[in-house]
Amino acid sequence: MDPVEATRNEERDTSYDLAADLKDPTKFTFIEMWEDRAAIDSHSATPHFQDFGEGAGPLFAGPLNIALYRRVI
Repeated sequence: MDPVEATRNEERDTSYDLAADLKDPTKFTFIEMWEDRAAIDSHSATPHFQDFGEGAGPLFAGPLNIALYRRVI
């Protein structure tokens, strides 16, 4: 199973998308929605998350920018 499908199948994943920047098509952003912080922590410990980080690392032009938000509306 690919990492996107595996993540979308996680029980507490409510949304998981990859978006391309409209001004710079070489920039991408994963937009993920999780039920709570515990779900994020659980996801971060999964083999498919760990494997993706190790395998995709050389594809990144620089360090990842990870930001956590809470839904307001």
